[in-house]
Amino acid sequence: MPKKRGSIYKGFSIHAAVLVGVVGVAGGIAYGAYVALPYVLGPTVAIHAPRPTEHGTVLISGDTKRVSKVAINELEVPITEHGGFEVERAYPPGYTVVIVEARDRFGRSRTETLTFITSEIHASQEENDNEESTSEDGA
Repeated sequence: MPKKRGSIYKGFSIHAAVLVGVVGVAGGIAYGAYVALPYVLGPTVAIHAPRPTEHGTVLISGDTKRVSKVAINELEVPITEHGGFEVERAYPPGYTVVIVEARDRFGRSRTETLTFITSEIHASQEENDNEESTSEDGA
């Protein structure tokens, strides 16, 4: 008996449907993994190098991702809507250790330790300026 004319396409359409289904399921799984990846990774924090200010304080700043709170030495600091933070703090002269903790909404945290040395440059310059101004007034 001769084959019917459309039978060759019937087998092909089943294979094509299975292939489209497999690609669709694999694409759905890949997209789900892409969407879930930030939640799996948890919070990140990148600290910029501390900068001394003209007031004798130190400016600490950085960028975060997937964070709901940032604390520097256990004191919470405000975060911008883009994840940045910047705070100016006074530290005594010498070796200083600052702990920056970033926490996400699920309670996971990331901690970075920042160390730097502060100096008395600003204080000694102000004292010299005061001494010069009093010696000029007394002369």
